[in-house]
Amino acid sequence: MDRKISGGRLFPDETLGLHEILIEFIENELELATFKLVDPHYVETIDDIVNRVRTIRHIARRFGIGCVDRWRAQVVGLRHEADRLLVRFEPMLKTSDYLFG
Repeated sequence: MDRKISGGRLFPDETLGLHEILIEFIENELELATFKLVDPHYVETIDDIVNRVRTIRHIARRFGIGCVDRWRAQVVGLRHEADRLLVRFEPMLKTSDYLFG
């Protein structure tokens, strides 16, 4: 997986290898936790009923029927999980605006 931005790497060359680990963590564990936390609110903003139902159906195909309502009810636990995953980045971001360089 070659991640590039404007012809350069997403992270500095000296962090080669670390960015793959970080991106995998962010795209899998962190994104899943925040997706479950945010999506119930997103679904509520879809005004068109057909689009809202399509979105819910799409989500339910992956996570099961009633998942959006379940996530809405589990918001406190989901928030704790997202915080637990995000806190790993805090020491690095206290001293820098960026994770790597």
